[in-house]
Amino acid sequence: MTKGLILAAGRGSRLGQMTEHMPKGLVELKSKSLIARTIDTMRSSGLDEIAVVTGYRSEKIDKFGLPTYKNEQWSKTNMVSSLMEADEWLSTGNTIVCYSDIFFSPYILQDLISFKGDMVITADLRWECLWRRRNEDFLADAESFRSVNGRLVDIGRQPVTREEIEAQYMGLLKISSEGWARIKDYLLSLEKGVVAGLSMTDLLMRLISLGESVMVCFTQGQWGEVDTPTDLSLYLKMDNDGEFGDWLD
Repeated sequence: MTKGLILAAGRGSRLGQMTEHMPKGLVELKSKSLIARTIDTMRSSGLDEIAVVTGYRSEKIDKFGLPTYKNEQWSKTNMVSSLMEADEWLSTGNTIVCYSDIFFSPYILQDLISFKGDMVITADLRWECLWRRRNEDFLADAESFRSVNGRLVDIGRQPVTREEIEAQYMGLLKISSEGWARIKDYLLSLEKGVVAGLSMTDLLMRLISLGESVMVCFTQGQWGEVDTPTDLSLYLKMDNDGEFGDWLD
């Protein structure tokens, strides 16, 4: 059984007034919120059980009628703390974990669902094309990424050169219950303050340093991450130009 989990605790301060009264995942792209898009994509791919980790303006998520877990310390913690709040959800079956500020083709999700491994992340090989359009200094907002034979070996560092970046992590991953048990045991061995400061890429780097196998499911574009209002404008233009095909309804 594979379930879905959306991490939606953050506000998204870089979006300014757009998130003054709602969490980042409720920002709309083509008159549909990012969270609603993810829910629809998950359901169309056969994920009937979906939960959300909330935080900032958590009551705004109630309209979806989904099981929720709340990160009360959302303003002082990072993604890994939100993940820990959903321990119960992650402890059975496979779980597709998704950031609330992304949208993606259903074909990407279907590939991830079928990909073998206790820990699998998606990564975009065509990242540079998108990053150059989103940022004047495209390297400044990119992270190091390298794999060997389909296994992750480096992620999350500030790169110095383009050659350090094979792809970009998308904020979409799969964790089996067995994989989560090992992740949880490791996190419980750390001080709470350390866990609070961990990003997902921090955690991934620590796991592979411990010898865990993190597999990579590569994709070629057909997704987006929303950090700023200009991101939304870019994606609308890309859609108008037919760059997303017919899946972005």
